[in-house]
Amino acid sequence: MIKTIKITELKDNKKLTANQYSKTFLTPEYIYIPLYDNNDEYESLIKENDIVKIGEVVAISKKFKIPIHSSISGTVTSLSKKMWTNNGKLINCIEIKNNYKEESLIEYNNKKIDRQTILNIIKESGIIGMGGAGFPTNIKYNNDNINTLIINACECEPFITCDYRLIMDQTLKLINGIHYALIAINAKEAIIAIKKDKIDAIELLKEYIDDKIKLYLVNDKYPVGWEKYLVTKITKKNYDKLPTEVNCIVSNVSTIIAIDEAVKYNKPLIERMVTFTGYCLNAPINVYCKIGTNIEEIINYISGIKHKYHKKHLIAGGAMTGKSISGDNLIVTKTLNSVIINPYLRKQNEIEVCIGCGKCSYICPTKLTPTQIIKYYSLKDIEELKQLKSTSCISCGLCSYVCPSRIDLTFLTTRAKEFVLRGNYGK
Repeated sequence: MIKTIKITELKDNKKLTANQYSKTFLTPEYIYIPLYDNNDEYESLIKENDIVKIGEVVAISKKFKIPIHSSISGTVTSLSKKMWTNNGKLINCIEIKNNYKEESLIEYNNKKIDRQTILNIIKESGIIGMGGAGFPTNIKYNNDNINTLIINACECEPFITCDYRLIMDQTLKLINGIHYALIAINAKEAIIAIKKDKIDAIELLKEYIDDKIKLYLVNDKYPVGWEKYLVTKITKKNYDKLPTEVNCIVSNVSTIIAIDEAVKYNKPLIERMVTFTGYCLNAPINVYCKIGTNIEEIINYISGIKHKYHKKHLIAGGAMTGKSISGDNLIVTKTLNSVIINPYLRKQNEIEVCIGCGKCSYICPTKLTPTQIIKYYSLKDIEELKQLKSTSCISCGLCSYVCPSRIDLTFLTTRAKEFVLRGNYGK
């Protein structure tokens, strides 16, 4: 049985943004297109001083051939601007200066809607999993043995409410996107998994329940939004690596809405909803914005940061699984769902040594022993790390959350996982 836990700290953190209508910010001065993302390098298709339009392909991934489109019209001013992305790395980016002319290549889609056409549109639109993993959606969907599409609407992370707001504000787009996705996958049914406490969203979705679309309610615990948890709960079947082993595919709300916009309007993935939240912000809120926007522009647009907090903690992504970013030059990527800015409260000398309590092992959803993993990671013992199944770590943050010694176990176990996957024997 996969263990779950109630996150009790920072009470009512979702209420900071959940019940407010989202804002729209679509006029950044610059956008930045990362040339490395989701473990894939991107090749620039443009050069400095080129003029680009909205929807123009400016880079393409070398591994999966997934395009990135410009979300503004303007001039290419740099091909090597260093910016932070939500993977916690400073990366070379294409910098494009907005000319505010809104010149666009996007034209209404009048193609015949069938399975292969939708798969092609998804690829050409640059749609990837927007919940964090960033795997190309067209590759995920190109499978002939799928019976069930699961829409992950759980948002079990503290603070994040962007998918919830999308359900409330763009319900029809979600439902239409589900139907397009079902055609692309050739699946029989779609199941929307959502927390029981999202009563208003559940009531909205109930209007669209039929023989193809169903609801599945989960408890308000963490990590109920983990893909394996959802699939095993819904299907009553376990699997080794991928949900496709039990004839399922999982996509999140943002991805499904992007599919609707791509199929219906021929709109590539150039905009997304992001939760801007935390106790340092004057006005936390969800913002619909251009992909590539520097978050500093958005934060200024939504009334900025409280001046009394001189030292703050900026997290790209969720409080449990996100990356701590040291600078403000963080850009909105396809997979950035949240920006959390909280007061910096922890002091370095508060960290203690491991007391051997075993809480991290008890709570781990994948039944790992984090303390043993970090021990052998420090020794760079790759064979022992394989025996400890360190690559099964899902970086959920629970081991760090329950640790009474405040050891950053999640960071270290994730590093151990990456070490094994790279096959890097200490080099």
